[in-house]
Amino acid sequence: MINAASSLPTLRRQTDLKEKGKASRMSGVRIKDVAKLSGVSTATVSHVINKTRYVSDETKRRVLGAIENVGYTPNIHARNLASGRSQTLGLIISDITNPFFPDLVKSIQQRALELGYDVIVLNTNYEPERDAPYVQRLLELQVRGVMVLTTEMDLSVIERLSSRRIVFGHRKGGATYQQHSCEL
Repeated sequence: MINAASSLPTLRRQTDLKEKGKASRMSGVRIKDVAKLSGVSTATVSHVINKTRYVSDETKRRVLGAIENVGYTPNIHARNLASGRSQTLGLIISDITNPFFPDLVKSIQQRALELGYDVIVLNTNYEPERDAPYVQRLLELQVRGVMVLTTEMDLSVIERLSSRRIVFGHRKGGATYQQHSCEL
């Protein structure tokens, strides 16, 4: 026999989480909420999401149901912070409307996706003064690597990438200059 009074707070919390998930998929639903709703630890939820360890089918079903129920989406920034590694690459190009770039960008993104990376594309519009702010933004995002496909780039910007141990490649005037500061 179920004691309705003792299960009421749990049901209320589940309803609150459902409403929170429905109200906004970008809401503050956390991994702790999913763990509590599914009756497991946050580590188990993490293992289900990341497929890092065996989890029984029943537990997996409960966790995935809770994730769906509340609209939980893993926070990539939290994952990067916890792991100390980003799965994002930066791509700085001269002009996205130049017929040379769309197929190249598509190929780069496809290969990055195959390797488990996302790509952020930044367009300088042939304005070298955009390079430094773009590189700063990529550093703030803690990207794993940067590919630079521009006609010009200030050496100090390249040095900045190198000093931060960012893997990068730079193509200028038909020649490719690459600096590998760390392994991917």
